[in-house]
Formats: sequence, C-alpha cells, structure tokens
Amino acid sequence: MFAPLYLSNTCKTTCTYCGFAYKNDIKRKTLTLDEAVAEGRILHQRGFRRLLLLTGEDYVATPIAYLADACRALAGMFPSLKLEVYPLGESDYEGLRDAGATGIVCYQETYDRRRYREVHLRGMKRKYDYRLDSLDRAARAGILELSTGALLGLSNPRTDTFFAGMHAHSLPQTHPRARLSISLPRLRPAAGFEDVPLLPDPVYVQMFLATRLFLPRAGLILSTREPHAMRMHLASLCITTMSAGVSVAPGGYSGADTTEQFSLGDHSTTAEVAESLSAHGLHASF
Repeated sequence: MFAPLYLSNTCKTTCTYCGFAYKNDIKRKTLTLDEAVAEGRILHQRGFRRLLLLTGEDYVATPIAYLADACRALAGMFPSLKLEVYPLGESDYEGLRDAGATGIVCYQETYDRRRYREVHLRGMKRKYDYRLDSLDRAARAGILELSTGALLGLSNPRTDTFFAGMHAHSLPQTHPRARLSISLPRLRPAAGFEDVPLLPDPVYVQMFLATRLFLPRAGLILSTREPHAMRMHLASLCITTMSAGVSVAPGGYSGADTTEQFSLGDHSTTAEVAESLSAHGLHASF
C-alpha cells in the first residue's frame, strides 16, 4: 500500500486529458514545505510508510531545489519515497537520490507518437524522447526503483500495453539491479475533460494479465482511478501495489480547497480497502 502526496497542481503543459492542464481555470496551489510535512504526517499517522510525491510540470513553481527540500523533509517518515514529476537530467536525479528519493515514476502516457503529439499541446511534455529516456537517466543516477506505464484510452490499449511491457523489459537489460513496476491506469473524467472513451472491463483485465505473464517479477500498480470492485478483483489476480484513502489535489489531506487531477473511482478509506483485501485472502502491508 502507498499514498500519493500532491505537492502542486500548477502546470505549464497542456495535456488534453488532465485536470491540471495549463489552459484550465482551476484552483491551483503549491504547498510550502511546512504544508507538505503536515500532509505527510497525516499519512504517516494512517500507517503509510510508502509515499509518492507528485507535481504538475512547472519548472518554476516546483524547481529541483524545492523537490529536493521536500524529499529531505519527508524521508525520515517514509523509507520508500518515490517521485512522479517532470522528466529531469541525470545530475538532477543524483541530487534527488542524495536527498532521499528511492524511486522514480514516469508514465509515457501513450507510446503512439502521432497520438502523443495530438494530446500534448504545450510545454516540455511534448518532447516524447526526452520523457521516454527519463527512467534510464534515473537509473544511471543510482535510483533503481523505476515505474513506467501507459494511460489506457489515449490510443489503442493493446498496443500501449505491449510497448509499456517492452519498455519495462528493456530497462534491466541495461540496469541489471533495477526493480521494475508498471501501471496501466484508465482515463478518468477531469476538469476540462469529460468525454472518456470506453475501455471494457474484460479488456482491461486482459491487459494486466498479459503484462503479468510477460513480466512475472515486475510490480503491478493500481490506483484509485478504478472502482472498488475492480480493484479487489485485480488484486486477487495479479496486482502487487495499490493506493487507498487518497487525495489527488495538493493539500487535500488537510482539507485545502484545490482542484483534483482526476475524479476518483474508489472513495473507500484505507481501513475499508485493507478489510476488503483481507476478505480476499490478502494482507495489506504499509
């Protein structure tokens, strides 16, 4: 089990499917370090020891120094501290490693280059190859917990699942000590984005099972984008890591009024998720 902590929803990129998109007129906030620590303490008190720090793509509001300070402030509470932020250079990843970061999450969103250009209209995220190579740079910097994946629904889900699997498969060839995880989230409604394409449940389950067969040792991550029943079904089949009782807005655990990145599919509390997992014969480890 892990918890996301959103440091900021400011963003200079326009992704057509994301509530944080630059074009959206939303309630934005970047946490101070004190506010970030307060959010972290709430999650620590709930039992979490695995934390994922997230931001939008704003190199000014959330510069490298800010990310490093946040890592240093939270590393003592969270021995597993991953970041899902904008792609960085190798030396920047080295600095985050020294500040306490243990892993990097960077989803390619879609591996279809044409579709990638269509849904990323503005900002650094338009640089497909720079994003694709980010996990290699992180590994060269000594951060070896690496997570990739695709946002299913942006393009052909089978094609994106295939290439996400190949991407993950390629990393240990160059970085033998790397520990790989994959996530295959489905699109969810968000600010400025309501026309969500249908990806049927049987196809979605098939994508995860195919990934598990191809990469039997990889971690498979499932977020609260999915409804509770689907999360429990997939947990009984192949999922190894999931979040619970989360907020996807900066300051959300403390009650701040800011805009979420997407609408949640599972609003269950952490205790309710743990109880459901137990009913399926699984143990929730925090």
